[in-house]
Amino acid sequence: LLESYYANRNFDVAIIKRLKSELVKQSGVLEVKDPEFGFADIGGYEVIKDFIRKYVINVLSRAEDARRFALPLPKGILLFGPPGTGKSLFANALATEIKLPFINLITENIYSKWFGESGQRMRNAILMAEKMSPAVVFVDEIDRFGRRTQGMGGSAESEERRVFSQFLEWLGRPDRQAIIVGTTNVPEHLDEAFLRTGRFDYKIPFLYPGAEARLDILLVHLGLKEGATKLRTPLTVPPEELITFLHREIVPRTRNFSGAELEELVTRAKRIAFDRGAAGLEPEDFLAAARTFRINHEERELLVERYLEQAKKFTDDQVFLDALRAEMDIDWEEI
Repeated sequence: LLESYYANRNFDVAIIKRLKSELVKQSGVLEVKDPEFGFADIGGYEVIKDFIRKYVINVLSRAEDARRFALPLPKGILLFGPPGTGKSLFANALATEIKLPFINLITENIYSKWFGESGQRMRNAILMAEKMSPAVVFVDEIDRFGRRTQGMGGSAESEERRVFSQFLEWLGRPDRQAIIVGTTNVPEHLDEAFLRTGRFDYKIPFLYPGAEARLDILLVHLGLKEGATKLRTPLTVPPEELITFLHREIVPRTRNFSGAELEELVTRAKRIAFDRGAAGLEPEDFLAAARTFRINHEERELLVERYLEQAKKFTDDQVFLDALRAEMDIDWEEI
């Protein structure tokens, strides 16, 4: 506040936010980010978006009504699924939709080789995050903290357990103001105490996008989706013609592609058009880009089965799972 006042003779919010972010970043375990985009910039996953709007955003935006019903405010969301499916992007977009600060807990910086320092870093991170809340605290690879260590022995095991206990206690605190959004690729590694009801309100599977979602993701990265912030890519054909082509030719070829791989497909198509000096993208560029991908489809199918089993195990809302099944082009009953 003083630095802002002495520099400009007023309390400039932008300067204060920047200085506060720099101060927090000096801790080495937290960083504050302004959310860069909302749900409109995330293609597909409409069932998950609708679920979050209904049970998280609406409850937070109508906090007084929630208190009248003695309805607890959402405190934690666990996103799990294969790598590249957009879990981190979704957490960022959630902060935008809720209109709260986005705090990133830098998990790799928590642990130290010095005895006692890891626990101190976690305590400082929790204290600082709570002081800045209500906020969305993003914890990527939350399985770093969500399992008990066994067999390590000595001070290393003691430190791991101390950090685990601190994080577990924070999750269960009834007065916690931070909304913790954690992601993991390996939910089966999380301790049962970590997954117990009351620590995470919702455990949401982020699986490979279905057919309509894949088309939506392609349109987002082409700048053709209404409301998205991506720049529009120049085309040599009318947008409607390209969309029809993508739906007919590219969507079937990209079954079990992740969102990151679909983004890369668009990038490769742009690269192909750029290299030949074209004025814009054309349908053949997407076919050429699709032919460059090497994906083990048999291995990917086994991965899908594994995550579907985990979705049945960890997600306890049957209506939500039924809606998710309808959105995906997978027969869950076969699993």
